[in-house]
Amino acid sequence: MALKSHKIALRATDKQRVWFAQQCGYARFAYNYALSDFKDSLSQNEWRSRIDLNNRFNAVKYDKFDWCASLDQRAAVYGIINLGDAIKRWRSGQNNFPQYKKRSHRQSYTVEGAKVKVAGKHIRLPKIGRIRMFETLRFEGEISLADRQYHCESCGFTEDRDVNAAINLKNLAIGSVESLNA
Repeated sequence: MALKSHKIALRATDKQRVWFAQQCGYARFAYNYALSDFKDSLSQNEWRSRIDLNNRFNAVKYDKFDWCASLDQRAAVYGIINLGDAIKRWRSGQNNFPQYKKRSHRQSYTVEGAKVKVAGKHIRLPKIGRIRMFETLRFEGEISLADRQYHCESCGFTEDRDVNAAINLKNLAIGSVESLNA
């Protein structure tokens, strides 16, 4: 079965670039906070599941970090879900123990696909609204969550679409930080 994917650059405004950078930072913050909580639980010979970590983060986030109220809460949820996946891979022996995420590494956050709408050269994302794209979609149809990779049959190139999306968001966020520092 041939898989199709779209790789279309966004024409985000400076305000939208800042928004993307904030969401990436919030997802990274939630991941790191939950990882610290998980490490503390291990040092006390206690096991905290991903759900426990998420509930504990939700219980303190508005009291300790009032700035997070204005951000997309799904970014934090998916950051903690990613940590849960990393812990699961560590327990199975597939990966090393999860590491803290750094600002200098790949920046990304996840948006629920069901809430994304594409019309012409615009994409509508939750909370941020409409963002211009450089071009329209080249083919119709939906990409299911099971279709995680694109494979070019002519050259053999394989790309994970989540990694590609993360790279695009990182480049967009870096551009916003550079334009703010200029």
